[in-house]
Amino acid sequence: MATLHNSGIDEAATISVVADVIGRCKVTIIVGPTILRRQLTATFNGNRSSISGPPDLIAVMPLPTRADGVAGCPLLPFGTRPAPANWTRGGKAASIQYTDFQAAGANAYPASVTETVDGQPRLEIKYTSAQGQAFTDADFALPPLPKPKLKSAPQPGGAQ
Repeated sequence: MATLHNSGIDEAATISVVADVIGRCKVTIIVGPTILRRQLTATFNGNRSSISGPPDLIAVMPLPTRADGVAGCPLLPFGTRPAPANWTRGGKAASIQYTDFQAAGANAYPASVTETVDGQPRLEIKYTSAQGQAFTDADFALPPLPKPKLKSAPQPGGAQ
């Protein structure tokens, strides 16, 4: 279960995280009632990440990427107790705090995760369970990189 705080309005959200112990993950957050449902999906795989969803939802809930200096799965880190994640996006300071660690097999995960932007809570997550599962690269597929734009050479016979 999650709660999104936006301009004084609290919205219930569901969150699903598929993560592995080497830091790959796919996060899906669904906000709002069925008729007004909005979905944000973020995939983190190595040095690349992809975040898609309505621009207003992405702006309210800026998730950190490797470009922000945050590696792995920022909303559900496994293993040792991670330090808070801190980054800046659009001139605003953001952070993720982890508390209430629970055992999940040989690993631990934070049952409570809070994202703040400029010191104000934006996303509060309460995980109720974590399960082990085997994954493949296909579970964390990213869209292809954009093709580089090539400039054409000037044509002879131009203006004099």
